Amino acid sequence: MLVPNAVNGLGPERRSRRSGAGSWGAAVAAALGALAFATPSAALDEPISGRLVKLKSSATGTQLVFASDDPAVPFPAIGGSDDPASGTPGGISVEIFTRSGASDLASAPAGLGNPGWSVSQNGVDTYRYRNGGGTGILRLRMVTLSQGRRLRVRGVSAIGLGAPLGAVGIRVTTGSLRSCAVFAGASVRRNLVGRFVARDASAPAIADCDDVTLLTAWASPAPVWASSAWRTSLARLLLVYVWPHMTSLPPRGSARPRAGSPGTWP
Repeated sequence: MLVPNAVNGLGPERRSRRSGAGSWGAAVAAALGALAFATPSAALDEPISGRLVKLKSSATGTQLVFASDDPAVPFPAIGGSDDPASGTPGGISVEIFTRSGASDLASAPAGLGNPGWSVSQNGVDTYRYRNGGGTGILRLRMVTLSQGRRLRVRGVSAIGLGAPLGAVGIRVTTGSLRSCAVFAGASVRRNLVGRFVARDASAPAIADCDDVTLLTAWASPAPVWASSAWRTSLARLLLVYVWPHMTSLPPRGSARPRAGSPGTWP
C-alpha cells in the first residue's frame, strides 16, 4: 500500500534524531511528493458522482438514461488518441454493473456524421453522438460530453429487469480514460421489477473502476486511504505541522546546545 511504503522508505533516517537535516529532508520530501501526487492503482480511472441513472423495461429493450454533472469526468483531448470521434481506436463504451452480478455493455464507434459524432469548440468543448436506431451492439442513441460540465447518455441495455436490481454501477470509457459512478443505498429511489431509478449519488470512495471493484462497491466501502484526496490532505498536514520541525534539526554530529542558550533544540 502506498502510505506504509512511503513511510518505510524513510528507514533508519526516521529512527535516529541524530541524522543530518539534509538526508532527512530529502527523505521527507520524497515521501510528501509520493503522497501528494499519488493516484489510485489505475491512474486514468476517475470515480465520479452521478445525477441520475434510470433503467426501464420497454418493448424494444431496457431503456437506459445516465447523467453526471461532475466536473471531474475525464474529457479526451480533441484530436488526441482518446478522442471518441476520431481517436485510435476511438468511440465510447458504457457498461452497467448490478448487485446481482449481471453486466452489460453498449458502445458507439468513432466516426463523424449522423449517425456518428460531432465536435464543438464554440465556448465549451463538447462531443455529441447521435444514432436514432440504437440497435445491435451499437445500442447508444445519444451521448453528450462537455468538458467540466456534463455527461449524458441514452441507449438500450440488455440488462433484464425481471427482478429488482438493488444497486447499479456505471463505467464510461473513452480510449484510456475511464470514469465510474455507483448508485446504491440512499440514492436509490425506485427498485422494482421493470424499473430502477437512482439520483444524486456521491462519487464513490473506491480505488479504481475495475470490474471487481464496481461489483463489490456496494458491499464493503473502500478504506479511507484508498482515496487520492485523503493522501493529498495527509501530505498537506505533514507539510504544515511536521516539515517545519524536521528542517530545524541540527546537522549530524553537531553539539547539543545548553538549555536556555540561543539555538536550543529539544
